[in-house]
Amino acid sequence: MGCIAVLIVILLTFLFYRSLEREIYKERAPYMTEISVHVVFTADTVANVQWNLAAILSNRMRGPGISSTAELAD
Repeated sequence: MGCIAVLIVILLTFLFYRSLEREIYKERAPYMTEISVHVVFTADTVANVQWNLAAILSNRMRGPGISSTAELAD
């Protein structure tokens, strides 16, 4: 009889744990999705800024009048 009671307690504990795990997942999944969207947006923005800067520098280096490293740095 005691063995059955222990098994029932173990089963109920396991079911409670699984239920709790599912509820936490349902609660946190939308937040993780929102955070992921913001991370991707920020990474895209930073990448676009860097590509624009590279294009500006490339055009500047191709331009006339650069005869020294100091002029290029300016």
